[in-house]
Amino acid sequence: MPLRHHPLRERIVAYLEANGARRTADISAAVGVPRATTQYHLAALESASVIRSDVPPDMRARSTPFYALVRLPS
Repeated sequence: MPLRHHPLRERIVAYLEANGARRTADISAAVGVPRATTQYHLAALESASVIRSDVPPDMRARSTPFYALVRLPS
């Protein structure tokens, strides 16, 4: 299954498109799945450069990252 054709990942992307950068807890509540599930799918989307975080992965234990869509040049 292609990365963006996963129903939950599509909902996450749609939520970020509509609401801008958000924390994992906000995204999790909006799409209605547990935080751990949301984190798993956010990591997959980030690895594929669909979204980005404002906190590097090695610093996330100390900070709450905000996730946003990666904007492609026009």
